[in-house]
Amino acid sequence: MNKLVFWHGWGMRSGAWRPLTTFLDHRFDTELASLPGYDDTPYPAPYTAEAVVDTMLAAQSQPITLCG
Repeated sequence: MNKLVFWHGWGMRSGAWRPLTTFLDHRFDTELASLPGYDDTPYPAPYTAEAVVDTMLAAQSQPITLCG
């Protein structure tokens, strides 16, 4: 099964998913990913939706199931 990767929304932090991933961790391989510019991650330049998605996907080295 693919890893479950959780992306938070603008104005949120990756910890917003913590209650759900705590429940799912013993059943699935989960990952909380921070959007660029959140949780001390660098911003892409220019900061566009496309650049954010490209940056986030570049961090993945295997197929994923994305939750956002």
